[in-house]
Amino acid sequence: MSIAYLRRVTAAPPETLVSFARGLTRGDAVVQFVGLTSSGRTAVIVDDTPFHPVDHTWPDQPGDVGTIAGMPVIDTAMGAMGVMEDGSHSGLLVGDQIPVKRGEPGWIWYVAHLVEAGEAAGVSAGDRVRLEVDAGRRRLLSRAHTACHVAALALNHAVAALWRKPVREDSLGSPDFDRIAMVSSRINEHGSTDIYRLGKSLRKKGFDSSALPLALAEVQSAAQKTIDGWIQADAPVTVSDDGDRRITAPRRWMCSLPLGEGVIPCGGTHVTSLSQIRGASVSYSMSGDGTRLTVQTTA
Repeated sequence: MSIAYLRRVTAAPPETLVSFARGLTRGDAVVQFVGLTSSGRTAVIVDDTPFHPVDHTWPDQPGDVGTIAGMPVIDTAMGAMGVMEDGSHSGLLVGDQIPVKRGEPGWIWYVAHLVEAGEAAGVSAGDRVRLEVDAGRRRLLSRAHTACHVAALALNHAVAALWRKPVREDSLGSPDFDRIAMVSSRINEHGSTDIYRLGKSLRKKGFDSSALPLALAEVQSAAQKTIDGWIQADAPVTVSDDGDRRITAPRRWMCSLPLGEGVIPCGGTHVTSLSQIRGASVSYSMSGDGTRLTVQTTA
């Protein structure tokens, strides 16, 4: 996505508050401003939203769709405004037009609800509006995102014996292969695709990359067995924001697993227990040159 505001606004509103981490899919809010983007769509910014935006630097979970003031929201993205010391600002940038990571000092951050340009003619700053997320799609994405995290922790556990040096560990005490080797993660309504690089830097850290292709079927079987056991235990899942509802606030996925408390930093949405991902499965494949592992999770 490549979109940006075409005009400045007179003041920078406060950061958007969000409620998607608490599982909400509807709510009322006050419009802060409305503006046309270079894509021809209109971005509507409100003070408080249940909509989850796609992150512009790590776009794993897609943005929510739904309605705002009855208008179809066709995508939800991050928005940001750079504010200078003298109070002037950059104007609102949206999506991949934002040149910094989320939370960068000197920037104010927003959730941009994107609607077709002609739809927003009757909405303006100060209006109170109703927001409703497509709850069915959200539920599917939440299942897939939870399954993705469970699969990551199970993978870490399954490949722990392939590490020859001590490295950072995940919350369950396994070497954190997922965080160290991952290069991309994409979530959809049916699961996720995670790609890991098994290059020279990983070998230097102590991972036996040459052994993984030979043990791949065994590793996949072990990970699936772990996942099945965790689902059977119906571990509860929560997303903690420590009471800070700003869009940039750090949030953590937490799951009380049989091996301990699973914790992963996460800005997405999730189900409330692992029984809701019953039947989740993983499939592993290696690239021909053995330098890339792809994990396909179905939920």
